[in-house]
Amino acid sequence: MKSSAKKLFIFLIVLVFIICLSAALYYSVVFGNKNEQITFLLISLFISSFIGAMVFIPSHLESLKDKNYNFATAIINYFLMLTESTIMLLGFSLSQEEAGWYSQWFIIMVYIFFGIHMFSYPRLWKKSLLLLMAPLTFVFLNIIINPQNSIEIVVSLLGKAGYVFTLSLVIAGLVMFFKPWLNIFKNPAERQNSKILAIYSGLYAIFILIPGLWYLLPGLVNYLQTSSIYLLILSIFYFIYTLIEKIRNLSKEMIGFISVEKEDNN
Repeated sequence: MKSSAKKLFIFLIVLVFIICLSAALYYSVVFGNKNEQITFLLISLFISSFIGAMVFIPSHLESLKDKNYNFATAIINYFLMLTESTIMLLGFSLSQEEAGWYSQWFIIMVYIFFGIHMFSYPRLWKKSLLLLMAPLTFVFLNIIINPQNSIEIVVSLLGKAGYVFTLSLVIAGLVMFFKPWLNIFKNPAERQNSKILAIYSGLYAIFILIPGLWYLLPGLVNYLQTSSIYLLILSIFYFIYTLIEKIRNLSKEMIGFISVEKEDNN
């Protein structure tokens, strides 16, 4: 990709950050805490545009060197990151359980894993667009049957989409190590890598999966009790779709990483 396109890509990310920052500051000054949901949404967008871009820019500028990774895909993946990060932060508000002293560290660890997960974004714009449309479709299908449409309902639905997304991402992370481990275990010549995967999966389970389930699952009871049958059905489909896609993309990147590492060692 030409350097002018890369500069335009960086300019777009910086522009989105400035817009999110300006919107958050303007609303806080003019309206204060008049509407906590909107305030939290704007803060989440600001955090996502700031922290997400710090990881997204270097990782995807590197990906732009790939001939199959074009400018359109990079743009869609950026807004995919912005959407997933924002709804994930909103989804944390649905949890009714604290992970004790580890709560703040758990959110940081999940965000670190989310940064790693960004490397597994699709390299084709059609697949990226489908992932981007999934949470938006989840919200849209719920809105069209709700006669009391408002920004508060939209934010609430984004939070529920984020809750389902975070739960599926946390579970998919463990499978990211387990699936390559199965492939390696079948090949005795590559079993030295199985020890590394076992260590990584153990660390992931201790620092992300177990506290993540402890943190998120209590909110599932409230989610089931306060959601309509229609919303629950959509949530199940969204959870399954997200889980399958995340497992597929994460496992593919992990297997590719192991293969490259093995070639370098040889």
